[in-house]
Amino acid sequence: MGELGRALGLSSAKLDAASQGSEIDMTALEQALCDAHQQSLTKAGVIGLVVTAATHQLFQAGRYPEVAALVDASGLSLPALDHVRSEAERLLQGDRAGVTSASLQKDFEDGKIDARALVALKFRNRLRLRIDDYKLFWDKVPASLDEALEALNPENAADLYDARMIDTLLSLRPGAKEDRDAFTKRLLWGHAAADFFTFLRRYTMMLHSNAVTPKDFSDDDRAILQLNRQMSDLVIPPDDTKIAADITAGKTITLLGAHTGMYLLAEPRHFNTSLPRADVNQMTSSNLTSPDHMHVGTASKNFNMEFVSFIKKVQKRQTMIRIFPDGSNGQGKAVVDVLGKEVSLGLGAALIAWKTSSACHYIGTRWHGRKVQIDLVKGPDAATFDRREAFDAAFHKFYADCLIRVIRGAPEDMVARGLFWEEIYAGGAQISV
Repeated sequence: MGELGRALGLSSAKLDAASQGSEIDMTALEQALCDAHQQSLTKAGVIGLVVTAATHQLFQAGRYPEVAALVDASGLSLPALDHVRSEAERLLQGDRAGVTSASLQKDFEDGKIDARALVALKFRNRLRLRIDDYKLFWDKVPASLDEALEALNPENAADLYDARMIDTLLSLRPGAKEDRDAFTKRLLWGHAAADFFTFLRRYTMMLHSNAVTPKDFSDDDRAILQLNRQMSDLVIPPDDTKIAADITAGKTITLLGAHTGMYLLAEPRHFNTSLPRADVNQMTSSNLTSPDHMHVGTASKNFNMEFVSFIKKVQKRQTMIRIFPDGSNGQGKAVVDVLGKEVSLGLGAALIAWKTSSACHYIGTRWHGRKVQIDLVKGPDAATFDRREAFDAAFHKFYADCLIRVIRGAPEDMVARGLFWEEIYAGGAQISV
């Protein structure tokens, strides 16, 4: 492994550490290296091809701790590598908790969990989804997303909302004079659509991260991959005039998301920016070595040191940072008022924006016919504040206002479960103005 590492310019020490336990199939890696050279790839392309092959071998062998070591050694940030590493970490967590595909399937067959819980737990533990999981909710894989949306059954999400939740949501929309049944149907349709799209995205990522070659794909696998490719065609890009002006002015951008609507489609790639990216999320490890796409894992055991390192890197280089403050899953929280409800936000987003003198923008989605419109809303600019307390107050008010727009917006744009939504439901219905 050391020779291969030196040939690729990687850290041989880390690669050697990754190969402990059982020998990686060097023949396959050497063939991948040969194929890469024959394709006249750049050095980065060669490294990506070979590291991806090696990482998949480690994953398939169940050697999950070594996966992270190999990805770190490469310094690469590629969607396939990022996902296989994340999946390996989740599987490790699942193993420790005794959660496996077999145990979940048995619980389902014994009636201990329903179909939604089965798939949700697979999502949560990054266990591989199978076409049988798809068919628990949908009869067949359609030929197009238009066909899928036309046939979408809102009742697929009916078990997620009880009467108390509907009452609460309606009470926070005074003056709307909405028909309860019509509101509920639109709410459920939006959630069913989000479930469908999430399944497509996760299924596709898991196909690619489990080292299944295209010749082994079933017809259903190929159909789902085709639907996933069509997802980008649904997106209507946002008006990015204001964020473009901030980028031109040399500002780092803190892009604020929330777990609402079709947030998995609300990605920076849908508007014009050449800035290096950084994602802050709940992963159990960080990757700060990639020059184009860093990851900060708030659940990392070395989070405090990694956070300081991350801030220093961003202070030296204009970056677009994406973070979801809702849910308060980081270290510490702030409580804001959202229509009379106390909602917890993580402290990290405001702190990052302040430390990096960021211009803040909120990114959200809304359905526009059978398309998904991405919206950008300009928020406070940390560089224009003299005091941290004043910026924090402006930041939290801005984010709370963004959540209020979702709550009082179109029902199909809510997907109103999990994270901050559970705090919205606390205490039941009330009259808000």
